[in-house]
Amino acid sequence: MLTILARKRILKRVQSAAYNQPQLINKVYIRRVHIISVDKILKRLSIEYFSARCYLVFINNFELIVSARLSAQCKDEMVNNITPKLFKKFPNIRSLSLAYVHEIENIIRPCGLFKIKAKNLKEMSVYLVKNFNGKVPFGVENLQKLPGIGRKTANLVMWEAFKVPSIIVDTHVSRVTKRIGFHNEDNRFKIEIILQNIFHKYKKDWSKICHKIVAHGKNVCKARLPNCEICCVKLLCLWYTKEKLDTFDS
Repeated sequence: MLTILARKRILKRVQSAAYNQPQLINKVYIRRVHIISVDKILKRLSIEYFSARCYLVFINNFELIVSARLSAQCKDEMVNNITPKLFKKFPNIRSLSLAYVHEIENIIRPCGLFKIKAKNLKEMSVYLVKNFNGKVPFGVENLQKLPGIGRKTANLVMWEAFKVPSIIVDTHVSRVTKRIGFHNEDNRFKIEIILQNIFHKYKKDWSKICHKIVAHGKNVCKARLPNCEICCVKLLCLWYTKEKLDTFDS
């Protein structure tokens, strides 16, 4: 275990040299401190959130990508309450492509941002019928061409539909990994690349790791007020260490 003084010295070195250069984090900070801690962090998160997974309910790729689009800024529980009615009326991509936007709006209204989501679902289904024979395509690039589908959702679909390990960077993954000290980025694509490097030997479990980090972000490492006292990785977390050092200095 590093002493307070040792952590303080490392913190100053990281802040002065590595924070504005993500490539140096792997070489300086990750190599010197977290190359040992990564295993411990993932082990503790795996124990704490052993059952963490994607909680959207779906039975095929069509239902998955629709549910994933609806989940933006909406809890999974709400999406799961809405989708049975939606899929009963529009059971496949072709039927959804023939729907009127207002019909979709009336069903998905409770999930928020329903107008733009209904428009996206309509346009997405038409695009899939026209370009992919009514099937959800393989590949992040192909998925990102769909209206309303960003890189995070594309990576989620790649794992849940095709079992291709992917780093799924949502607001929770971005926040928690930044606080731990894995990066100092806000750009999600850059975060994805950095986490791929940090978790390189866990590639087959990338998506599972992200689900565990999301669970930690929702339950403990919350945006406004993280509950550090009950955090299972607090002694390995740069943000927690910095807070303690600030308290120590004062």
